[in-house]
Amino acid sequence: MSDPAPAASDSGSKGPSPLILAIVVLVVALGGGFALAYFVLPARIAAALAANQPAPAPADGAAASTPGAPPAAGGDAKGGDAGKVGGDSFVLSDILVNISGTHAGRFLKATAYFDAPPNVVAELEQKRAKITDIVSATLGGKSLDELSDPGVRGKLRSELLATINPLLETKGEVTNIYFPEFIIQ
Repeated sequence: MSDPAPAASDSGSKGPSPLILAIVVLVVALGGGFALAYFVLPARIAAALAANQPAPAPADGAAASTPGAPPAAGGDAKGGDAGKVGGDSFVLSDILVNISGTHAGRFLKATAYFDAPPNVVAELEQKRAKITDIVSATLGGKSLDELSDPGVRGKLRSELLATINPLLETKGEVTNIYFPEFIIQ
């Protein structure tokens, strides 16, 4: 009678079944894959895109050489290319706003290049906070439907030019606004 009792205790201490182990390994692997795709990869992609950020500058320079646009100044822009590109552009990078009507579920990330004469660019630099607020408020006030419209960049350009140019105290005006980065998430 003593032999059957140890056999019963051996079957209970055998450990988890291979099926349970396989499920646990699968769940851990899927969780790790999700964490990689959700937390690590977006940061690496953003870093790679930031490294390639100067790419829009040639398109901007090409636009400045169109008739009616001010000529590009030399590369003596103070502060590097953080605020100016080619001496006749003012840049607002990484504008991030919640989209109206989405209950903070969707957002817009944009970069805006302002073409203007050097004296206007200097004034825009002085009023950077105010200009950033105007652009953010304008973009954040748009609904998802408005921002998804194919002609939204032209409408935003007109609206921002009509808002910003009257604020300028120097002679001259912003001649154009470009949105090389316009991402809706």
